[in-house]
Amino acid sequence: MDFFTRITTTAQEGRRNAVILGRNTWASIPPKFRPLPNRINVIVSTQLESVNEGVYLARSFDDSIRLVESLHDDGLVDEVFVIGGSRIYEAALEQKAYPVRIYCTHIMRDFDCDVFFPSLDWQQLRSVKLDTVDSCVKHCGDIEFRFAVYDL
Repeated sequence: MDFFTRITTTAQEGRRNAVILGRNTWASIPPKFRPLPNRINVIVSTQLESVNEGVYLARSFDDSIRLVESLHDDGLVDEVFVIGGSRIYEAALEQKAYPVRIYCTHIMRDFDCDVFFPSLDWQQLRSVKLDTVDSCVKHCGDIEFRFAVYDL
């Protein structure tokens, strides 16, 4: 979580980054960590009627983009991070208005899962080397992983 926090909170002076997430992703965050601090939280949901103070609610991914565009124009938002779930990722990958950069954690192990990142032709992505992202293999217990950055 340190990598995620660092990447999504590092912003230009006087601005904050925005995170766009779906209702299920929001619900998966323990209540004591909601909203994600030092970020503008935008939840995409057609079912939620209200959200925590300081959190924005959008009815569609396109609405969330219009909202963060407005906040950016007002000098409040630096970068925008789409942090899940799968339908929100799909919408972000399908839109053509903005460039897409993927911050990926490659886990060198298989796990039983029921939700997946949308299918991509990984050969079509361009690997990006950033000083802020260490791509060396790391360990958490017996799990090996590494971070990578790609441009679509």
